[in-house]
Amino acid sequence: MNDNRAPASISERLSLALVYVITFSGTTYVLSGVLFILALLCPLFWPFLLFYPVWLWYDWDTPSKGGRPFKYCFVRRWRIFNIIRDYFPITLVKTTELDPNKNYILGYHPHGMLPDGALVCFGSEAAGFGRLFPGIKPRLAMISFFRKYPIFRELVMATGIISVSRDSLEYVLDQKDKGYAVVDVIGGTREVLNTSPSSYHLVLNRRKGFAKLALETGSSLVPVFAFGQNDMFHQPRSSLPSRLGEIFTLWLRVMLKFTTLIIHDVSTFGIIPRRAPITVIVGAPIEVEKVAFPTYDEIDELHSAYVDELKELFDKHKVQYGVHKDTQLILDED
Repeated sequence: MNDNRAPASISERLSLALVYVITFSGTTYVLSGVLFILALLCPLFWPFLLFYPVWLWYDWDTPSKGGRPFKYCFVRRWRIFNIIRDYFPITLVKTTELDPNKNYILGYHPHGMLPDGALVCFGSEAAGFGRLFPGIKPRLAMISFFRKYPIFRELVMATGIISVSRDSLEYVLDQKDKGYAVVDVIGGTREVLNTSPSSYHLVLNRRKGFAKLALETGSSLVPVFAFGQNDMFHQPRSSLPSRLGEIFTLWLRVMLKFTTLIIHDVSTFGIIPRRAPITVIVGAPIEVEKVAFPTYDEIDELHSAYVDELKELFDKHKVQYGVHKDTQLILDED
């Protein structure tokens, strides 16, 4: 396939490099520290330094209590998201309407090295979410490390992002007003290890918490598949053993996975992703009746229905977006 897109400008590539280095590496902590030191050196910011710790104490639980009101989510409309959208490009596709009088859990697949499709489509307005789904308020769920970084946390929360903890998701879905769509990247960090171009290995078989939450809150389940999400970086699947341990060794394996980028993506030094189109397909909702105390059988039944809908969504659109017609989704265990 010929790529007729104009080469990314230097300013675009610099902007992308800045976003990926700061947002998706350990430099967030360093950046926060540097900003703090600079503020200490400038008397103009001393009143801010006195106020901000009080604000953090007051605002600490906001990521788990529904996040920022959308009227304060000004970062959603920043131009940097348009640059990221046009670079790949990233496209959001609607297959059916979502009723703003209901709440939804959108399961995003796959995670990829970095879930750019989820960030652009649901953490910003660059892909036109508000236009495609009027009345629906998206809340992209993210691991809650971000709230520990001063300044950076404010920018993240100004996109509408919330903590991915169960209590956080439940808080949003139990609100009296409806029209919320919690976006959960279900495969999580473990799915990073499955990432490889043109591969479709999902961590899903044992991930049933989202199905239980849907039953307990009466929220409809919506499968979302991002074609091209795994094609951002050229690297093989992890060759490390699948079972090395728990939290620390999982982190180690993921970090080792990221370090291979500089080897396999020499042209970009593993910092700027390759220009592979990402198309995010939002499927049809699975209606769910609220059950205060769902049984294991009810959870399994809903989970199976969700998996079937996700596979159908994948099979229906795969050929259109460059996947061989015989390719099937592979569902890995945790």
